[in-house]
Amino acid sequence: MLILGFGVLGIVGFAIPIDQLTAGFEHNLLWTILILAGFGVPVIVGLMAMSKQWQAWMGGLALVGFGFVAIKTKVWDAISGIAESPIGGKLMLVAILGGVAVSIFSLTKREENW
Repeated sequence: MLILGFGVLGIVGFAIPIDQLTAGFEHNLLWTILILAGFGVPVIVGLMAMSKQWQAWMGGLALVGFGFVAIKTKVWDAISGIAESPIGGKLMLVAILGGVAVSIFSLTKREENW
């Protein structure tokens, strides 16, 4: 459930404000689609996990999605400027860091414990 929540939070953070998302589609379509896909993979994984038993590969796939967004957005640069970031940037940062942490944790859990 947390992976799904962090994925949705990332998409919401990326879409706030909506005019910025629209401008992203107009000026840098590929980058915008890649970021949305990076957050979308954990959302799909979270939905799959709700319909059947959790499997370790799901955590790995979610980690790939969150990790991709972390690298593409250079999250290490965003951490130092979090106080000046707009609310969407703060939501994305929480989603990325939380998503990576939960995904790594999910890889360490045994499938029968979920």
